[in-house]
Amino acid sequence: MNKILELFDEQFVLDFLRREALPLYSEWSEITAVQIKPYKKMIWATTYHVVLEFQTTFKAADGRTAVIPVICSAHSDEPRKLVLNSLRYLEAHNFNTTNLTVPRPLFYSPHFRAAFYQGLQGENLFFYIKNRDFIEVEEMVRLAAQLFARLHAVPLEAGEKFNVLNSRIKTVVPGVDFIYREMSERYAKRYDTDTKNL
Repeated sequence: MNKILELFDEQFVLDFLRREALPLYSEWSEITAVQIKPYKKMIWATTYHVVLEFQTTFKAADGRTAVIPVICSAHSDEPRKLVLNSLRYLEAHNFNTTNLTVPRPLFYSPHFRAAFYQGLQGENLFFYIKNRDFIEVEEMVRLAAQLFARLHAVPLEAGEKFNVLNSRIKTVVPGVDFIYREMSERYAKRYDTDTKNL
């Protein structure tokens, strides 16, 4: 059995998050329930690439509860530790502000080669595009531009291990030709074949 299937078992995940995530939330005394929502589920005999949301119900000693999304990004061949390290780096550089936020890093699991982080509340940009709420789309694009500008202004300190080659389409696996072919097939006439700046 592929070990990643354990993360699709509610009781396993409940026990796992009680052990790994609960100590990171001092305001909550227990985790009472979890609901699993897969975003990406690519599982083969021994390999996998999954992104999961665990809708996690936390309970305080005074009886208050809150549902907090815990996201898992796992890949059998590409450990996701860099994801967690990047989020920790941004957190250490006070990246979160009133209007700009990044997910809260939680922990890394070597067993699953997975990063776990707290998801952000709210809807994504695609939700507003589908609902034709163009005023909100314009505001989100403006905020996204601020986020990218701030992100690119964060200094890389000596000793930090970020692979700059990972930020270019040309270095993506399974390869640039595959990505270009897939994009041109998916978006047909809307795809610009001039990609020299990507």
